[in-house]
Amino acid sequence: MKDYKSLFDKIVTWMPDVLKALETPLSKNANEIIEQMSRVEAYSATLTYYLENIREMINEVKPEYYPEKNPVPILEKMNMGEREMKMKSAMANFFKMEGLIAGIKDDIKQKLIVAEAILGYKKAELRSDRS
Repeated sequence: MKDYKSLFDKIVTWMPDVLKALETPLSKNANEIIEQMSRVEAYSATLTYYLENIREMINEVKPEYYPEKNPVPILEKMNMGEREMKMKSAMANFFKMEGLIAGIKDDIKQKLIVAEAILGYKKAELRSDRS
């Protein structure tokens, strides 16, 4: 299994840069918007890499934390709900990091959509000024 703690440390150390780029308002200048979006797209690619690593770890570790059915008397058997709860509890950090990264990727997608709309507007504005 990959070392999830070092991966999480890497993500946590790197995340403030991503959040800062997301929080920075879009420039009014088209060239600066393009520069801002290039940086945000690069962060998105890295987040995709980290997200895939985390999902791979979840799939790898899940059987380790997912208690097997116990073939002992009925009083000692765990039902599916209890087994699922134990697994989710043991893997909470994995799921939390997966959700965090997926959410930030969605935010990046929205910022890119807004930037594209602004750039489209600015392009149309330039055409109308030339006419």
